[in-house]
Amino acid sequence: MRARGMARLGSIVGIAVAVVVGGALPASAAAVVERPEGCGWAPGPGESESIPGTGVTEPITATFCQIVFLETKANYLIRGQLPAGYSVDRTLVLRGEHSITVVTRSGQITEKGTF
Repeated sequence: MRARGMARLGSIVGIAVAVVVGGALPASAAAVVERPEGCGWAPGPGESESIPGTGVTEPITATFCQIVFLETKANYLIRGQLPAGYSVDRTLVLRGEHSITVVTRSGQITEKGTF
């Protein structure tokens, strides 16, 4: 299963805003940490689920978002919880090109990635 469409709000909207900040990072800086508000997961164009395999079709707001800008890349971490009434039968591990998302049976969501 591909991880397309995950973290639409987090890794596209929230991170896109933070990339502007990160783009101004001086080359000599060690790291800059940003904690954008309003990130999470939502279905992308042509997709029906916020996170494939969960059945959730509405946006999921994250409880924690962090982006660490380094000189040559940025790492991000997004955490959240499936909405009430949703669960998965087994832990889902979804690998994207530059990210990994894990949804546990208890509904905890963790996504880590690099851009």
